[in-house]
Amino acid sequence: MAVAGIPSQNQIPPFALDALQAKSKNLVLYGLGGVKYSQYGPTTAIANTTTATSILNQSSTTSIGSILFSSTELVQGQALTITGGGPGCLFRFKAVGTIGNTGTPNITIDFGFKNAAGTYTAIATSGAVAMTTITGTGQLEIVCDGVVKSYNSSTGVIGMSGYLRYNSTIVPVNFTLSSSMDTTANLTFESQITWGTASASNTATISQAYIEVLN
Repeated sequence: MAVAGIPSQNQIPPFALDALQAKSKNLVLYGLGGVKYSQYGPTTAIANTTTATSILNQSSTTSIGSILFSSTELVQGQALTITGGGPGCLFRFKAVGTIGNTGTPNITIDFGFKNAAGTYTAIATSGAVAMTTITGTGQLEIVCDGVVKSYNSSTGVIGMSGYLRYNSTIVPVNFTLSSSMDTTANLTFESQITWGTASASNTATISQAYIEVLN
């Protein structure tokens, strides 16, 4: 039944319906922003290793949504400017959990994207930062803000910054621009922690995380 002031389905352009139906799978409506990924179960502890390790578990039983940014999402207004009308997609990643260490190990946090081939490009990184000793179990918070500044197949630019906080100590990740990314292609968000010393006591566990498109 038609309602005054609200278009019926046959009055909505087909491309708009397709966009809304596809987008609903990732929890976001075009041009409105919203949470596109929610991780509500803990990761396996990142411990006893010096290998860079993702803090996203992407488990089908403890997360919903997608960490994939489609090429249309990387443009301000998303599908409304799919022809490359201009950059401006704003997004935020946040994760919380627990952390512990022994002594004063180095820790590195970085943010970036993987391309379709799975190649990871770290755009912004803290570099190796010496920690202070954590007594018992500490609280962990990781935040990243990003913006797509250029929409191009070979010289696309994404800017990212953020921080890792354990208890009251901040490990900053200064604002950094990528130099040559294909922002017209699908890109998968990634964030990794690297311990400088392998120890079972150097450990980080993510309890909850989300990615939100802000526009």
